[in-house]
Amino acid sequence: MSYISRALEPVLGRAAREFPAVVLTGARQTGKTTLLQHLFGERYR
Repeated sequence: MSYISRALEPVLGRAAREFPAVVLTGARQTGKTTLLQHLFGERYR
């Protein structure tokens, strides 16, 4: 399955650089975990 890029990616990246913690909330099964793993999977658990 291929990854679908989201417009939120640059916002999350910038927030992660500027703040010690970032919260991503939303409805079930909308790709929150997949998005975070794609952006931060190699740097964070």
